[in-house]
Amino acid sequence: MHPLWSRMLLDPKHCMCVCTVGEVGFMTGPLSAIYDIYMSGALNKSLTPPIWCLVIGATSLVIGLATYGYNVTRTMGVQMAKLSPSRGFAAELATSLVILVASQ
Repeated sequence: MHPLWSRMLLDPKHCMCVCTVGEVGFMTGPLSAIYDIYMSGALNKSLTPPIWCLVIGATSLVIGLATYGYNVTRTMGVQMAKLSPSRGFAAELATSLVILVASQ
């Protein structure tokens, strides 16, 4: 077994959690803004999204991953780039760090 194998199993989970939080926020923000404008007639500077907006965003993400996520993962991970275990680990770690730093 390759020494980086255990890290390669854990890093995608971390990256997936970081990406998922951002994607749900990207989906929920515009929906919440549209709902707020519809309800109040103006867009407030501070907006807290309703729970149902978060549920819709999270559910949409899960349905998208469940229906087509495997094909995207296979295309990106196998067909576009041939990665060795050490290069895969470096790519996953770099992706996680960039997302983590950029989201702060």
